[in-house]
Amino acid sequence: RTKKGIDSILERKIPLKIKTQVTKDNLEELPKIKEFVEKLGLTFRPSIFLHARLNGDVSPCSLRIEPQQILSNKSQVTGSMGDNECESVVHSPRSLEVHSRQSIVHSKKPLKESNEFNGQNGFLFSCAISEGDGLHIDPYGNLVPCLCIREPKVNLIKQDLTEGRKIILDWVRSRRLSNNTKCQFCDIKETCYNCPGKCLIEKGDLEGIVDWFCEVAELSHRKK
Repeated sequence: RTKKGIDSILERKIPLKIKTQVTKDNLEELPKIKEFVEKLGLTFRPSIFLHARLNGDVSPCSLRIEPQQILSNKSQVTGSMGDNECESVVHSPRSLEVHSRQSIVHSKKPLKESNEFNGQNGFLFSCAISEGDGLHIDPYGNLVPCLCIREPKVNLIKQDLTEGRKIILDWVRSRRLSNNTKCQFCDIKETCYNCPGKCLIEKGDLEGIVDWFCEVAELSHRKK
């Protein structure tokens, strides 16, 4: 049934991307999945990152592959990326986020935002949303900080986008590190995939720590 649906999409020349989530269950099957996808003329780009559900259910996290497996199966888990991109993702998982952010910034006139709010100087958020490039709109018209953080929210059906954006950014930029966690003083935090949103849905705390992300970052740093 799935194959029939894919064939129908391709026959009608509708743009298609097939996402492959790497898990403990399919790690050994990745070569066959890669072959299947590439025979369709599509790019094989798997993802190693599994997150908790928005309702706090952490069961998907149990399917994460071990950090060591990421490095030992580098060619499989990074798919059809070029050599430089492959090395960047394996040795710096957060580079995917950084690359996405740079693409946004360079694809249009950058927003005039202060670099003061880039996660340094005790600010909690060091990702794109602190500089105004990463806000999200859910299916109900609510403007929210990110895919993982759904509060606060501003309904754009009732309020102006500019006003809503200011409300969300004011909230983001008012968040400061307060728990003195190891992340605050970590020398490799810029290459770690831990972030407030992912920590919130998995640990229930914006300043929580997801050990798996730490292990991946630390192991990758040692392998450099």
